[in-house]
Parts: sequence; structure tokens; C-alpha cells
Amino acid sequence: MVLSSSARPVRTAARGLAELSGPVHDGAGALAAAVLSRVDGVARAAGPALSPSRHHALRSAAAAMAHTLATTAETLTLALDSTIDELGTLLQPERAGPASPDPHPDQVQPLTAAQIRALHFYTTVEGVEEINRHLRRPQQTPAERRDDLQRLVDDAVAGLAALPRFDGVSFRGTTLPAADLPRWRPGAVVADRGFASSSASAPVAEAFRRGGNAFLTIAGRTGADIRSLSFFAHEAEVLFAPGTRFRVVGRSWDHRRECWSFQLEEVVPCVSTATPTTA
Repeated sequence: MVLSSSARPVRTAARGLAELSGPVHDGAGALAAAVLSRVDGVARAAGPALSPSRHHALRSAAAAMAHTLATTAETLTLALDSTIDELGTLLQPERAGPASPDPHPDQVQPLTAAQIRALHFYTTVEGVEEINRHLRRPQQTPAERRDDLQRLVDDAVAGLAALPRFDGVSFRGTTLPAADLPRWRPGAVVADRGFASSSASAPVAEAFRRGGNAFLTIAGRTGADIRSLSFFAHEAEVLFAPGTRFRVVGRSWDHRRECWSFQLEEVVPCVSTATPTTA
């Protein structure tokens, strides 16, 4: 049954639900950040009184709490969005004749809950560090975490493949190892064993450079805009799968930023046989 357009109470409820989605997500993010901040404070205050293993356990517990908060917020947000969509469908007026088919039915595949969780976890402070460390130096991953981390990697890669491609230029501020800089010349193909994060916003990328020696401008083909799944949506993150290859097409010294400026273009297909040149 389709409700009439005069169903004002239902419309009001739908608007109310829509307004809740943002505060739920933002509030959970602020709470998770506060948890990590307080734990960092405790760890600093304790100093040598705690062994390295206890420090690690403390950080792991904080990350688990933050992840739980983020997952709960994501679940609530998805439930709210689903309810809003259903109400929107109910409130649409009846149309005569059959509905027009989707001109691109296979263009975007829905993400599974596991893929959403994996991509969201990657965007957290703990997630990006743990996942990329596992991809770049798997031998250092604790045995008890290997299966879980690999499952997260697989789900995140599958989720990226299901998202629409980002159409545009993205940016990345970073620090390249001094030994790698001579190799970053026009024509060189570079790759990373980990996920390659960038931003649709140049100012955000510059903030992430934190005084580093390189600012990258990327003309990608397979990156995906994951801000709707991100713990920090304002970062406008464009994410590339592990092993994505890029060709250096330009290199110059940026006097304003006082760092190297590189122009990169993605090389596809992105199954990489190149030796990674970033860590």
C-alpha cells in the first residue's frame, strides 16, 4: 500500500529519522576518539610502570572499544537509512504504467555487512595502522591476528570493487623514504603492498603530510570514494586497493610547500608485479 502525499505525520517522522543519522555517527566518532585519547593519557602517565605487553594490551582494549562504538553507530545509521528509504518509497505517489528499468543495473553492487565493517575499520586510526602493517610486513603480525586481519583485507578489497569508481583527481601528503626518492622519476612505476589512501581534498592531504617530503597528485582509475563509510567522513578519502600501480609522470620541487611534488597516473590492470617502492 502506498500512502497519500498528505500523510504529514509520516513525513515528519521520516525527516526526524534523517536528522538523527548524522548525530548518531558523529557522536559515536567523538566518543571513540575520547576513549582513545583517555587511554593514551593513561599510558603516558603510567610510563615505565607498564610493560610493553601491558601497553599493547591497553591500546588493543581501547581500539576494541572504539571499534565496537563505531560498529554500533554504523549499524544504527544503516538501520535509520533503511527505514528512511522505506518511508520514502511509501510516500511516493502511485504512478501509472510499469516502472522504468534501471539503465545500469549492474553498475553498483550492494556491499555486504562484512565489507562495510572492514572498510569502516580501515578508516579508524587503529585500523589503517594495523591493516597496512599486516600487508607490508606480514611476518610481524601476531599469529592470533593473522586470520582476522586477512579476512578484513579480503572484505575491504571486495567492498572497494563493489563501489563506484572515483572520477577525478585525488591527493596524498606523505613522507617517502630517502632511499626511494631517486627512483621516483618520470616513467617509474611505483606501488605499495598496503592500501593507498588519498583525499579528494588537497587541503586535507596537505594536513596529512605533516611536514613530510612529498605531495602526490593522483589521476586514478580504480579508486573509490569511501567517505560515506569512513569514521572521519570529512577526510573525503579516496582509497585504492593493495598493489595498485602508479606511473610517475611529473616531479618538481614545490617551493610553497617546501616538499617534492609528484604527479601520478594509475596503471591498469592493477595486478602488480612491480617491487613496492613505499612502505
